[in-house]
Amino acid sequence: MRAAATAASVAGVSAAQRPNPVQWVGYAFGRGLPLELQEWVAEDLTGPHWVRRHFGRTLAQWSPSLALLLLPGPWALRLALPFLVLVGCLYVSASYLHETRAHRLRKHGIDHAEAEVADALRDADADVVREAQLELRRAAARTGRDRSFRQW
Repeated sequence: MRAAATAASVAGVSAAQRPNPVQWVGYAFGRGLPLELQEWVAEDLTGPHWVRRHFGRTLAQWSPSLALLLLPGPWALRLALPFLVLVGCLYVSASYLHETRAHRLRKHGIDHAEAEVADALRDADADVVREAQLELRRAAARTGRDRSFRQW
């Protein structure tokens, strides 16, 4: 099942079942999800936009700090506190990006090596696309055509 989950994520197949909002909030704060959501977890942690989703979970973890706005005091202080917490959250989240993903994958019984294979395949596809775009630009330069792809 683990290989099928990663194969689905590599193929870009979205999981049919998603966690409900309560499960997702628990997942964002580090709680595990049931086995029937393992394919969704594999897609979430290995899909093409996993970094974006990681920072989305970080923002979910940061959101309770907005309660600091309710504290008495000058507005500058009340606005600065959540902002400083946000900067700290984003810094730590970016610093431990790959370690956090590896931990979440292990927690859900998915091999981290499979995620690295999915990343390598996605990067190889991106390299092929970049090479094709570069070749199109070179061909356009040889024929004297405009280099803008909007006209094609």
